[in-house]
Amino acid sequence: MDTARRPESFRSLLLRNRGRTGLIQRDLAARASVSLRSVQDWEAGVTLPSAERLRGLIRGLLEAGGFALGHENVEARELWTAVQSEAPRMHASFDDAWLAELLAQAPSGSAPARDDTRPAEAAERARDWGEAPDPPGSWVAR
Repeated sequence: MDTARRPESFRSLLLRNRGRTGLIQRDLAARASVSLRSVQDWEAGVTLPSAERLRGLIRGLLEAGGFALGHENVEARELWTAVQSEAPRMHASFDDAWLAELLAQAPSGSAPARDDTRPAEAAERARDWGEAPDPPGSWVAR
């Protein structure tokens, strides 16, 4: 029985990392300075990023909290390695100095992008329906 773990695909890694951020594809594309179509194609497994676009993607994921805290270097390298193994024309090496500089610039404890609405305000908005009509079937005639 082969117990060797197969490396995750780029597509799978990207979906997991974007999921951590809570960003929609359009927002990740903006952070990575790529088109929405690029992110869609990467997640669908249709295309793979070039080295330049992969750097932008890693930067965007780092800024949005897409990597597990304390594992940013390992997970960024994992993305890079996945592209290298899946794209025969990808020959650029992972740049440790570039990532170290990015990590140094990142705010400590980078967290996923979140709505900064206070919980009490969110709860109040959820309760205040004003003049909204009742949905069908929500009341019983007496």
